[in-house]
Amino acid sequence: MTDFRVESGPEAQEVELLALELIEKLGYTYKNTSELKAERTDWSECLLYDRLEKAVKEINGLDDDEARDVIEQIHERNFPPRLDPVEANERIRIKLANISQKDGIDTPIQVNTIDEKGNPIKKDIVFFDFENVGTDKDKNDYLVTNQFYLQVRKGHIECDIVVFVNGIPLVEMECKKPTTPDYLQDVFDQNLDKYQRKNFGAEKLFFYNHLIIASCGIAAKCGTLQSRPQHFSKWTDCYPMTKEELKNLCGRTPSAQDVLLAGILNKKNLLDILENFVIYEAKGDKSIKIVSKHQQLRFISKALKKYKEGNQVLNKGGVIWHTQGAGKSYTMVWFATQLLYKHNNPPMLIITDRRQLDKQITENFEKAGFPNKVKRVQNAEELHDLLKNPGGKTIMSTLYKFGMKTLNDFSTDQKIVVLVDEAHRTEYGDVAMAMRDAMPNAIFYGFTGTPIAKGYRR
Repeated sequence: MTDFRVESGPEAQEVELLALELIEKLGYTYKNTSELKAERTDWSECLLYDRLEKAVKEINGLDDDEARDVIEQIHERNFPPRLDPVEANERIRIKLANISQKDGIDTPIQVNTIDEKGNPIKKDIVFFDFENVGTDKDKNDYLVTNQFYLQVRKGHIECDIVVFVNGIPLVEMECKKPTTPDYLQDVFDQNLDKYQRKNFGAEKLFFYNHLIIASCGIAAKCGTLQSRPQHFSKWTDCYPMTKEELKNLCGRTPSAQDVLLAGILNKKNLLDILENFVIYEAKGDKSIKIVSKHQQLRFISKALKKYKEGNQVLNKGGVIWHTQGAGKSYTMVWFATQLLYKHNNPPMLIITDRRQLDKQITENFEKAGFPNKVKRVQNAEELHDLLKNPGGKTIMSTLYKFGMKTLNDFSTDQKIVVLVDEAHRTEYGDVAMAMRDAMPNAIFYGFTGTPIAKGYRR
């Protein structure tokens, strides 16, 4: 039985301890702060370099010199505290997740090596074994610790819980006792505002951070670096686990903290979110980091599986109930991006029922850094020409162009992925029928915030 080193008192015993117990059951190895200090040569550093080097060598098949070259490129000393935190976070994620983007602010890490024929080549480096997460072949190192000791400019801090994958501190969690009147505000007042203050000395912990969790046990929320309390959100689904499975794992009725941890720290979910569900978006003169909510992760995970496994067009699509303000545009961007990368960039058509929405979604795709050039259709003739040869294109259009004479006799047998906004309106009537007749092999995903009418209606 694991000896979790926690203090006395309700915060430690009723929140921190229960979190550590569940995280260990999710497959993470526990090390207390004394054990972890023995692995570290510099307590002002937040990465666990021995674990990182071992993982990089095993995942990428590198020799010692190549691994040291990689570590040097991702080392904390390359990211001085004066950097903008969100920009530094984005640069590091590009390297950690091996993300290549046209006009990106940074590039993935490469090393010079020799191929099987003895030819010099540049090899792309990955820091996580994304393909085998949670399987017997998983090469990732999963670690959790508490009261993580970090030297800062004046003294030190002790983060309540830190989760590492391959020596990278991906998740930082702060706990408050269950009776705290406003636990989230207390987390900011006592911890996060101080830790993230410029020149405090803990900046680099958040440069590498993926998610931040605040909890009092009976309530819990998550957010990203530089988020304010109002931007932290609940995670109320333990997908892919069921509530009953979580209850059996915990040995008790799951709390809000249990559900959040089971959903976010599921190994596959955590690394899937890191690789596929992050957007850095400009807001005025600053950038903000946006990470998916549980319903976005659940929908896209299920939709991609259905897209891959469905035998017939009608079995692949579906309706997504997406209420106003719940990040529908981001859901579309993440879904479209994964279709592009994982399913050979199928032609995609995003349909709205108003020009204002058409313009807004186009801008959202562009601001979110969607990797394909988005084409906003100006008239029915242009839509006709694009749909004749849609391969690899991402097209934005209003529904009503399908009702114009230019497209009266038009039809394409191409398998086009169609994302329909405001589907409770646009999926009904003659124009909607014309759209379906024009694309009989299309796969339709309807997004709506309005309850769906009962019965069949075309």
